[in-house]
Amino acid sequence: MKSVKAYIFILGIVFSLQLKSQFYYGSQQEFGKNRIQFQPFEWTYFPYDRYQVYLYEGGQEIAKYVSVSMKKNLEDIERRLDFQSEEKIQVLVYNNFHDFIQSNLGLSSEDQTNIGGVTKIAGTKMSVYFDGNHQDLDKQIRQGLSEILINQMLFGGKARDVVKNSTLLTVPDWFKNGLISYYGESWNFDLDSRVLDAVENDRFLRFNRLTGEEAEMAGHAFWNYVAETYGEAVIPNILYMTKVGRSVENAFNFVLATSVNQLSNEWMESYMQRNLHTDTLQYLPTVKPLFAKVKTGKAFFNPHLSPDGTKIIYSTNEMGQNKAWLYNLESGKKKRLFKSGPKLERLNDRSYP
Repeated sequence: MKSVKAYIFILGIVFSLQLKSQFYYGSQQEFGKNRIQFQPFEWTYFPYDRYQVYLYEGGQEIAKYVSVSMKKNLEDIERRLDFQSEEKIQVLVYNNFHDFIQSNLGLSSEDQTNIGGVTKIAGTKMSVYFDGNHQDLDKQIRQGLSEILINQMLFGGKARDVVKNSTLLTVPDWFKNGLISYYGESWNFDLDSRVLDAVENDRFLRFNRLTGEEAEMAGHAFWNYVAETYGEAVIPNILYMTKVGRSVENAFNFVLATSVNQLSNEWMESYMQRNLHTDTLQYLPTVKPLFAKVKTGKAFFNPHLSPDGTKIIYSTNEMGQNKAWLYNLESGKKKRLFKSGPKLERLNDRSYP
């Protein structure tokens, strides 16, 4: 009887260790950057042939939605990339953003420039959260799947190959982050307006040195131009030649017979020419920007103009620290109204304040 109890006890320990190992991230987990989880999660999962959807209490309906979205978007992105993943993908579904930011998945110094600022990736594991907007959830899923597949195409099909080979091939931020954004979200008016503003203000001139959101935005527009000009089918060929030749420049020369610099100049020139003849943009007034210089890593969002048109209230986020400001358009002076949280390397919640 004692031996039976001992066997059951040992079996229980082994099972618990196996469950924890589901979420061990090996060499991609950076030491000294663990987040303290204030709420323990008891994970379970929905098993499928090519992916697993992990959920915890209260997340059944969200996980069901993610399961359907995963199937549809995985098939679509694989078709467009002409590539199929050989490994099963695990997606961790968080019920809200607060729970999501407790995760240590993919925690690194790249968090602040991670695509979209949300979806976190470690090998074939990705995590998403639900903020009440299914369209945003689909975008997170598409971006996560795109990053996993593109990593495998560039650095190898197995998760361990991605870690090993990523040190042998360096690609500019616009190349990978822009491509993830391209497959994650269709071109739209908001993107078009932001890119036009950036091009008009010469923010994309140092194309290969762009980082963060500007690299993502410029890269998305660049790949969109490539697809419109040469056809989307050339993109997988460029990725393949980048992997084989270990050079982005050589890949474009081989596939498109042009350089990245020449192509980026053509893209920006055609973009300006196209918008120059757009009636809705011909009569926009020239305005002076509120801030001539913006500190790298600081995000501005949620602007609201006062009823009398003399003041603007807006929010900033720098390394997770939120602030609300009141800016006087007449005097040019600003006043801080609110501040919350310390500056830490973490994902930013731009819905607050």
